[in-house]
Amino acid sequence: HAAVDMAIYDVIGKVREVPVYTVLGGAYHTEMETCTTLPDGSPDECASAAVRFSESGFRGCKVKIGNRTFLDVHDDSLEKQKILRVLASVGQEVQVDVCADQFWPNVQQARNFFTSILEDHFYGNLALEQPLHHLDIEGHAELSEVLPVSIILTESVTSPEAMMLIVKALAADNVVLNINRVGGLTSARQIINICEAAAIGVSFGSRASTKLGDAAHAHLASTVRDPLPIDVLGHLAFEEAPFSGGFDIGSGRVIMGDKPGFGVELDEEVLRKLTVDL
Repeated sequence: HAAVDMAIYDVIGKVREVPVYTVLGGAYHTEMETCTTLPDGSPDECASAAVRFSESGFRGCKVKIGNRTFLDVHDDSLEKQKILRVLASVGQEVQVDVCADQFWPNVQQARNFFTSILEDHFYGNLALEQPLHHLDIEGHAELSEVLPVSIILTESVTSPEAMMLIVKALAADNVVLNINRVGGLTSARQIINICEAAAIGVSFGSRASTKLGDAAHAHLASTVRDPLPIDVLGHLAFEEAPFSGGFDIGSGRVIMGDKPGFGVELDEEVLRKLTVDL
């Protein structure tokens, strides 16, 4: 469904000879700040990567946690060190999102973990992304009330209807939209309208996406009045991909072009190499 929706917008843009962001209502920005997910590693390795990205102009970094072995041994010190080292390395000017990927089974464990991180120092640039099961809206609402950091929801945002439930419960300060998860650009645009009406921040991201998928997210992000730093580097996970164009990255910023549709070009030779004969 999302792929068909994207294809329709691309065709409309090409027929009208305008970018997709124009089809979506027009761009507020043609340059946007970016964030990226840090490679997994030791606390020092994560901190070094965070410094490298921030010096390149990235305004946000995501720290992946959720190695379930630390619950088994009741030792979360390595995860805490990783977060604290990254926070110390980049300073207050770079947003640090802790991506938990629905890690904690209950509110109390998530609360205890973050309370211990904040017991000696408050970090205004720290946020917690999807700490609980995606259906636990009440749990996220409780965390949002008791923790002095922003709560970001990703997997919980699956439709405009789900977004309305999140807004009603006061369960999120920010959300990360994935076009595939919500069913396409049309649904995503509806969710953006809900978020802007409720003063909820919006970012975008898709892991291991092609340049076409990342371009779709970038076009959508440009239509947001004040988007949070977006993660549209998923295509870099592929050594060889059939898509190019769509946008450029310079000094840690997404730079949109004005080519019709998504502005993405298909290399049929590369595509043929990736084809599997059955």
